[in-house]
Amino acid sequence: MSDQIDSAASYYHRALTAVDEFGLQKTELPYSIFIELSNVYSNNEQPHTALFYLNKAKPYISDEIDLIPLYENFSTNYVMAGDFQKAKAYADRGLLLLAKYKLSVYEMVRSTLHFRLGQAEALHNLWKSAIAHHLQAAAEDDRQPVPGQLPEIYVSLARVYYLSGDAHKASATIAKLLRSAQRNEIDHHTLNAAYNLMCRLYTGPLQDYRMAYHYKALASRLADSLHLTSRQKLINELEVKYRTSEKDKEISRKQAFLIKKDIAIAKEQLSSSRQRSWILTITLAAFLLICLIIIILMKHQAASRIHKKSVEMMKRENEVNVLRSRIAGEEKERQRLAKDLHDGVVVLFSSIKMRVEKWRKDPLSSADLSWVTHRMEDAIRELKISSNNLMPHRLHENGLVKAIEDFCLILRQGTALDIVFQRTEVFPRLNVELELFIYRIIQELLQNIMKHAEATKVLLQMSCRNHLLSVTVEDNGKGFDLSATRAQGSGLNNIWERLAALGGQWDINSNAQGTTIHIEIEMTRPYG
Repeated sequence: MSDQIDSAASYYHRALTAVDEFGLQKTELPYSIFIELSNVYSNNEQPHTALFYLNKAKPYISDEIDLIPLYENFSTNYVMAGDFQKAKAYADRGLLLLAKYKLSVYEMVRSTLHFRLGQAEALHNLWKSAIAHHLQAAAEDDRQPVPGQLPEIYVSLARVYYLSGDAHKASATIAKLLRSAQRNEIDHHTLNAAYNLMCRLYTGPLQDYRMAYHYKALASRLADSLHLTSRQKLINELEVKYRTSEKDKEISRKQAFLIKKDIAIAKEQLSSSRQRSWILTITLAAFLLICLIIIILMKHQAASRIHKKSVEMMKRENEVNVLRSRIAGEEKERQRLAKDLHDGVVVLFSSIKMRVEKWRKDPLSSADLSWVTHRMEDAIRELKISSNNLMPHRLHENGLVKAIEDFCLILRQGTALDIVFQRTEVFPRLNVELELFIYRIIQELLQNIMKHAEATKVLLQMSCRNHLLSVTVEDNGKGFDLSATRAQGSGLNNIWERLAALGGQWDINSNAQGTTIHIEIEMTRPYG
């Protein structure tokens, strides 16, 4: 793609050189060339370069009416660049000119300008006015259609609804687009954005995981299709380059043959002294050429070695990060176990020891014996809990699901937390280390809720379908600031680093009404 951009840009720069050579600076050609250069970079998501050439084109406009499409281009690229103020300013200027001149030839620009205004205001969370401009853009597009723009407007409007907190209108907008007559006009990238937005809606506020899975599957299939199309295009380009290279080699062979033939003729015509001079010259040239080839090969080999070392270093750094995460998790688990033993079992045994010391002086009563028996039972129960946290025997004997059910039961009995555990009916046994890893994640998340969230209810969901393991934990607690938690180096960071190393994905949504954490791991990857 970069080669294509450079190639297109080079042709337009040659055209600018020709304009200078033939004295055509006062014609419309420079303006047209700068506009085309801007479009090349804008279409390839390079807004700053596109804005550079739009500013180059601006001095060549003599009629105020022609500023309307130019302002549209400025607004579009400032939206891409994330500059809210300038995008809005140029869109407002364009709409004022449209209202002033009322030219039908530029009426379709009105839809685009409202669209850019809506996008610009959404950048600064001005949801009400952003929605109004999106709706106005859709209405204008119905009257004067801009090819392929209406689907983009609907997807952008749905995203604004979603970000403003109106999930139902967001899903209704996407559904309307997918049912509309423009369904077949939606380009693949816009359609993929629509599918992914619906997946986020049903995963988050709408809470319909079946529909979320449906749209996630549609997005995945579309992404695969786009990947295949891109791959085929790349193969075709490589094939063209290969054929061109073969032709160049054939030309080189023919040229080499002609050179040899010329040398042979020259040898026949020249005298023996001049013949020796030519041979010496050719030998020197060949020697220099061989030296040049050797130098190029050596540089190429050196670059390859450097690249290989770089890849190896990155791999080692990744392995070190995984090991560091694992060590940190194990160290935290040891500290937690030591604290549990110190605060629970050690205290119980100390109180028992003190009571036994008392018996040396006073006779043993039935109440004393009952008290010691109960304290021993408490100590045994504490030891079982600590043992279960360290390595739950149910995990090895009955699998992940049964171990989590037992853990949730222990928390319900020992705390006021209402934990609901839901899973798919058929849940296969997994790799032993992966089961332990998932168990530790859920254990860490539930313990964090108990310690920090001030929640009363927790919903834990697990599913394993089509080689995809999903875990969702929701609570009605007070939420937390994710950026501050990461900066403090909390226990969650160890989970995310290990998940990243295993190729897992996660999503966190936390606010004052509660927290939702969703984790996905592909079962086809190797673990351990």
